[in-house]
Amino acid sequence: FNAGMARRPAWQIVDLALGGTLEENFERMRAEGQSFDDIARWLDTRGVDVTGETVRSWCIGMGVHKPETAA
Repeated sequence: FNAGMARRPAWQIVDLALGGTLEENFERMRAEGQSFDDIARWLDTRGVDVTGETVRSWCIGMGVHKPETAA
């Protein structure tokens, strides 16, 4: 167990597990008009069970989400 990992935001851990492409994928998907729920379903196909609200929170944490692009 790495105690340093426990202090990372969950999205950073998921990003590592998915090869470091989470932010890039979120940016592309949001630019394509996909909703947070759509992205949550995409993550589910990769073994990550989260809600659209969690995805919204992660996008905010990454700086991907802007209030004017809320869906």
